[in-house]
Amino acid sequence: MTQYILNLQIAATDLSAILAARESIVVVKTMTNAGNPVAWAVAAPAQNVVVTWSGDYAVYASMTSNATGAQLTVAASSPAIAQSDYSYAIAGFSAPTPDPQLGPGQYLIWNQIPASQQGAITLGLAQCCSINGNPPGGWIPINAETVPANQYTQLQAGETVLIYLQSGISAGTVIAPPRTMANATSTALKLVFSPSNATQTVRYNAQAGMFYLVS
Repeated sequence: MTQYILNLQIAATDLSAILAARESIVVVKTMTNAGNPVAWAVAAPAQNVVVTWSGDYAVYASMTSNATGAQLTVAASSPAIAQSDYSYAIAGFSAPTPDPQLGPGQYLIWNQIPASQQGAITLGLAQCCSINGNPPGGWIPINAETVPANQYTQLQAGETVLIYLQSGISAGTVIAPPRTMANATSTALKLVFSPSNATQTVRYNAQAGMFYLVS
């Protein structure tokens, strides 16, 4: 399994202003047609920060409302195998069922909670990450999709990330696009990782108010 490494650098001369604004480094995994994005990796600013992760995914379910600013509480999660169907019911997630109609990196999740108990729940994919070598804290949602009872969502995993600074945010928070956020926020840098481009380094440019790719 590929190990992805994101190195983030902030000059000492820029760090004081960022800390005064109480901003955090935010990494968001982007997905297409997958509901709302979620703040995935959130790190305290420092001159050097390293975020690492693998290509392993999990499916998760949450009863938290899928609303901007909501802090998702994961009710259940299960390590996931691509090109498989999963069902979430009161007892938790089912075992995976291979689905030949799904392509590489695709997952399908059914909501089988009875409508009489919950009209809709939040479903999505999650990943673990390590910040500065610390042990991963568990599966962190990367997207939040509202799925009514007895319906499903089909999700495409990928390794595209957005990187920016924002105040008043923590990992697992449902977010809005950066330009609509109410708190202090920098412009986002978009990076595409792949097995052949698994390590990338970015540096913060105070004049531009955003990170830029170094290598």
